[in-house]
Amino acid sequence: MISTMELQNQKHMLNDAWDRQVQLEQKFDIITHQPKRGHIHEVVANHTDYNIISTLKYADHHWAPPALRPPRIPSPPRKQPFLTNVNRPREFDIISNTYKEHHGERMRFEADKERQDVMKRFWKGREFDAIKVRYTDEEKEEAFQSTMKENLLRRGKDWIKKLPPTYQQSESTMFNITSHLVKDEDRLNALKAHEAAQSEMKAKLITEREEDNRAYQYKMSDLEMTRKLNRISHQRYKDVTDRGFHILSNDDFDICGLPPAPYTRPAMSLNDLVKHAQLADKPQTGQTLQNGGELGPSSLEDGD
Repeated sequence: MISTMELQNQKHMLNDAWDRQVQLEQKFDIITHQPKRGHIHEVVANHTDYNIISTLKYADHHWAPPALRPPRIPSPPRKQPFLTNVNRPREFDIISNTYKEHHGERMRFEADKERQDVMKRFWKGREFDAIKVRYTDEEKEEAFQSTMKENLLRRGKDWIKKLPPTYQQSESTMFNITSHLVKDEDRLNALKAHEAAQSEMKAKLITEREEDNRAYQYKMSDLEMTRKLNRISHQRYKDVTDRGFHILSNDDFDICGLPPAPYTRPAMSLNDLVKHAQLADKPQTGQTLQNGGELGPSSLEDGD
């Protein structure tokens, strides 16, 4: 009984020790990289893509033996190097003092270019002869002389533009009031044309304004006459004259005459209203246009 209990206790302790060893003990030799018990996982799985000891990529330093390493990833093809002033191949060999390509043509081109530069620098300070006061080149001298003649002919034409605007428009610069001498005929004619255009425009505006004022006065006169006619009732005068006598003196109108007739207009009948509407639809005559587009008393009496 006691031996059985000791055996079970020993087995339990060994199992606990084995579990602790499996859980905590390293599963491979860190020097030889050999597994201790031949487990399936020879190394502890990690999440890095480099060797944690040497900090190099697995392609450069792998943890596994060469026979167990995975196939190496092929390197991408190298691109053509970018040529700069530093790594660019030289066209000229400083040892042999020759061009690597087209030496003869380049030497002739450089010789011609140097000759032209030397000629430009030589003639830069010698193109004008200070003693003869003329250009050494005949073509330049002829061009200079023709330019000077043109400048002499045009000299003084633009001097007025450099003066103040108030002095430019002054008549004293165009015409001398004492000697009646015309100094600048073109500018004087332009000024006269401008003043004539202004006067014509002003006269046109005055004429248009006067015509508008005259038409307005005609219209207001006709309106005032119409208001005067409408101010006194014609029926009131008709009632007085139809009575036949004066209500204060009892004088007979047939003997003493009618009272002074007022300037009135009788009310239009229905027939007159229709005729008036028809006349309004017709084109206006010269008389109606002169009266401001309205019908006067004479036209209404003709309609009656």
